[in-house]
Amino acid sequence: MKKVFTLASAIILSSIPLLSTAVESITAQEEQTVVVYSNTLFDEAREARVTELAKEAGFKLEVVAAPGGDTYNRVLAEKDDPQADVVIGLDEANWLNLQEEIALHDFEPVWAENIPEAKLLGSGQFFPFAESYIFGLYNPDNVSEEEIPKRLEELGESDNWKEKYRIPEDLAGSTHQKILLTILMQYPDENGDLGISEEGWQKVENYINNGYQIREDEDHFALLNEGTLLFDYHHASGTSVAIDENKDYNIKPIDPEYGVFTMTEEIGILDKGKDHDYTAAEGFVNWFGSDEIQKTLAEEFGFVPLTDVAKEGMNDTMKTLLEQVTPMEVDWDLYRENVDAWVEKLELDYMP
Repeated sequence: MKKVFTLASAIILSSIPLLSTAVESITAQEEQTVVVYSNTLFDEAREARVTELAKEAGFKLEVVAAPGGDTYNRVLAEKDDPQADVVIGLDEANWLNLQEEIALHDFEPVWAENIPEAKLLGSGQFFPFAESYIFGLYNPDNVSEEEIPKRLEELGESDNWKEKYRIPEDLAGSTHQKILLTILMQYPDENGDLGISEEGWQKVENYINNGYQIREDEDHFALLNEGTLLFDYHHASGTSVAIDENKDYNIKPIDPEYGVFTMTEEIGILDKGKDHDYTAAEGFVNWFGSDEIQKTLAEEFGFVPLTDVAKEGMNDTMKTLLEQVTPMEVDWDLYRENVDAWVEKLELDYMP
């Protein structure tokens, strides 16, 4: 079971060669401790691997891993006394809101110059290192092409699909939130409740009421593969890894007419005052976003890096998944203004 807000085990570093020129000043005898909050590392294998690689580069990580919503809320709650040095993950809207609510350290990593300019937001206090895609899934062995919904909300409109598709078990995580917000944001109305039309709220309500919440002892990919579930959802990196690890899985993404929710994953340093020593945090950010590390994470965990060099690590499974979907145009202003209230309303009024 995944852990929430637990510290990774500390590991004593031995004398190991450095992996990146970005951290040349760090030696094994001068190990640098970095406290990291992250939803990107809310996966035991990812956390363990990044911790291992960081150790080899001279960093001792203390990782507080949690779903995106929980990570964001914890950073906000600690704004007067920040405990984390670095935050990894969260999306554009989260970071734009954090930029307004808390103090962030001004720092531009060495790899930022290789990131597409269109992906750079804010005022130079956080930077994207990868993209994340959230999409519906189906097994073509169990669903015909004609049955694939052109809009996800169609699944909530027929008894034929009742309890045959997965809905979120909770809304603590970014992936769970965004599969519902994919639908909700198709119905903007400046005069509607929280900027959404009555029809939009009804569509989401129907979608939730007609779906199935998996139990803790169930694996959603296995249910999809065996046909118990006809439709599922997940993020691209996790889907890619699942397919590679289970060669009998026949899984394809749904590409609705409005596209799939696409966002960047960002990294930034929290401000702890002008007298604080940011050497370790800056060195870690330079290291983590480097082509070498991002390429490794693409190869091993299905990351979708933003630089051309790191993208070379993407395998054929991930490339095939992304070729089958169209990124959705997200109204980030509408999203930022309302997302917290949307999630609260969904949790209070609609979730089982």
